[in-house]
Amino acid sequence: MGIMLPLTFTTLWASASVATKWGLTAAAPLTLAWTRFAVAGILLSVGWRLSGRGLRPPAGYWGPLMLLGFLNTTLYLGASFVALQVVPAGLFNLFVAANPFLVLLLSRFWLKRPLLWQQWSGFGIAVAGLGIGAWQSMTGQHAPLWGLV
Repeated sequence: MGIMLPLTFTTLWASASVATKWGLTAAAPLTLAWTRFAVAGILLSVGWRLSGRGLRPPAGYWGPLMLLGFLNTTLYLGASFVALQVVPAGLFNLFVAANPFLVLLLSRFWLKRPLLWQQWSGFGIAVAGLGIGAWQSMTGQHAPLWGLV
């Protein structure tokens, strides 16, 4: 298995926005998202069942799983499917790559964790790169501001 599993995951992850952008030419965002997540849920359930584990998570997991489901699947990915209607897939991938920096900021201000100068400088470089990419798309009429937000 070695390197193949990480390469497969990386390829699927990186191609998801391109596939979604293409899929939006044939289906509405909600229909496409529902289909994608239903198929993924079925495949994960089958894999989980084949692993010999029960289908239900322990009782203490339900609250965090529901919160994660709402924030990640409903809010984040739902907004992504809507945004991909007007934002180029390449630019969208740039913004997805900024997610670790958002986690960094949340940990700083919500959890009160101090940030190292390397983290601040990395955040600054990422914001500058996103600004350049977004500016080019907005001035070239490729993406409206609401799609980027």
